[in-house]
Amino acid sequence: MRRSTVSADFGSCLAGETGCWKFSVCPSSPLQKGTLIRLEMGSAGQAYEWQIPQTNVAKDNAIFGVFNGSTIVKAKEGPLGEAQTISFEFILPKTLAVGQRFQIVIGGKTDDFQSRVGTNRVQTFTQRRKLFLIVMEHAESGLKEQEKIAVDVLGNVLDKIRVLAPSCVGKGKRFDVVVRFEDQFGNPTNNAPPDTLISLSYENLRDNLQWQLFVHETGFVTLPNLYFNEVGVYRIRLKNELNGTVFVSAPIRCFPEETLLFWGHLRGEPPKSKTMETYEMYLRQFRDEMGLNFLTITPPDQLTDGGCIKSLVQSIEDFNEEDRFVTFFGAQHSGKAKEVGCRQLFSTSDSRLHQKDIEFKTHADLKKFYKTAMTGDVIAVPFLTMGEKTGYDFRDLSKEFEHVVEIYCNLGSSECLEDNLFPIRSKSSKMAQGNSYGSVREALNRNLRFGFCAGGIDPRSLGAEQSSYSPGLTAVFSPEFNRKSIFEAISQRSCFATTGARILLGFFVAGARMGQEISTDDKPGLILNRHLTGFVSGLAGLKSVEIIRNGTVLHKLDCPSGQTDLDFSLDDRDDLESISLNHQNKLFSYYYLRIVQEDNHAAWSSPIWVDFVTPSDAQQEDTPIVAQKKHTTKRKRSS
Repeated sequence: MRRSTVSADFGSCLAGETGCWKFSVCPSSPLQKGTLIRLEMGSAGQAYEWQIPQTNVAKDNAIFGVFNGSTIVKAKEGPLGEAQTISFEFILPKTLAVGQRFQIVIGGKTDDFQSRVGTNRVQTFTQRRKLFLIVMEHAESGLKEQEKIAVDVLGNVLDKIRVLAPSCVGKGKRFDVVVRFEDQFGNPTNNAPPDTLISLSYENLRDNLQWQLFVHETGFVTLPNLYFNEVGVYRIRLKNELNGTVFVSAPIRCFPEETLLFWGHLRGEPPKSKTMETYEMYLRQFRDEMGLNFLTITPPDQLTDGGCIKSLVQSIEDFNEEDRFVTFFGAQHSGKAKEVGCRQLFSTSDSRLHQKDIEFKTHADLKKFYKTAMTGDVIAVPFLTMGEKTGYDFRDLSKEFEHVVEIYCNLGSSECLEDNLFPIRSKSSKMAQGNSYGSVREALNRNLRFGFCAGGIDPRSLGAEQSSYSPGLTAVFSPEFNRKSIFEAISQRSCFATTGARILLGFFVAGARMGQEISTDDKPGLILNRHLTGFVSGLAGLKSVEIIRNGTVLHKLDCPSGQTDLDFSLDDRDDLESISLNHQNKLFSYYYLRIVQEDNHAAWSSPIWVDFVTPSDAQQEDTPIVAQKKHTTKRKRSS
């Protein structure tokens, strides 16, 4: 028996395009009256997916059937698919003979459905062979046929140009730049007039060099072996000569010596995670579309099949490529609020994290896990520490494993209760939600020492009643671009956090960089003066640059409106002993940088600690060792 012919009346469409879309069924043998025809759209109703139509033909964005070009057949919603995708069903009002046609119309009008003008919106991301499924259940025989229809979703009209480049480079060191031509939804596209030319320029570019780029058919082009001859801040400018539109890259800092900075996620999912058909698509979205350098992949909660987990592990290993993209194995655990809270674990090996018996319900479970783990093998990141149901009081924070804390994610900031730039809120209330025991500053005031990172989008911790901010980014200074080096840099707290904008910052106290500890025992001059230096380069004007000392603002640097770059140098001449915090008879101070742009994007440097060590403190530290040696000597004599 020959199968019926099903097809789409449109071969391709543009991402985000609005129109009228028709599918046709031409039977190879008569379809009897009462035969059910079901269309499965492969969409769960996410904002970026193919728009779900409605069944009321009197309204816009309707779906209906057309029997042999004349009779309108109403649609009704069908059962949900495996991935909670929407389907619609039609019942044939009479027999559909061979040579006749049944059409499914989406987004058209019942009195005018022949044109492509309509009100249904295509998905906002490109896809090769977007699949629809048509199922036919014969009324008399019960025979079931199903056919797949593939439609190409192409990039829409060129809207913006984005530059993917290193944020930090060394003077005279060569690097590559990727220029992406994108539509309004961020998809690569070549949909531009044939005579479109893009001119490229940047600071200190020699007059005899002229860069002219065509819009490449792939939607991107790689420019190899660029380099800067002068130390400073650069921004690559791309001008569309056809319409005069100018696009500017994120800042690039050129240093006298080679300096490497990498951007990534320790926790989070891509914006279109539900559309990912394979793990490779999932990883490519992070690497190619978002332009990240490193990533931690946490298996979904529903992923329990051993074969699927092995496939995911293999994909993580395959995408880990030195000098291109670094991947880590992740696991997420949550326990009792305040006592345990939530932890994101990541490692260079999957064997430590995917054991079935790992549970962090109580603090004793955490201690048990840390006893079996090796230092340098796993890093645990507390996150949402000020959340109502995810809070953590920082009791017994592990120095060996908990090197960084998530200060910000798409649900808000856990920096502090007062003066919080992004308070954790609920949609039903404008009041800030949070707790003081989970405050990062309160933990720092208790002489707990950790760096700052930021989280991305994670639906597993996103409650329906919680409002959302932009997903954050973590930046890591690392001497090499590989898994081991970036892992070690994070364990050394050589990192900072942003709300998603690639804000560059550097912060130093008496030459010590972010995450480091210095003391008056090594540098006695710190008692009288701490020399603070640093730099900031933003993507928008700098609204405020604050130096936080011991939980309060020490100094707010002047930033004229529109200024995007700032280098600073100042001295903290307050007597160190008088301003130091005292916790368990230990005197210490900490400093960190907080930046806010005029567009309200922000960044936080990891803290730098200055310990006040008096001669008596140093003597007390040495005394037990001396006493132990004397005791040992006496025991030997007595024997």
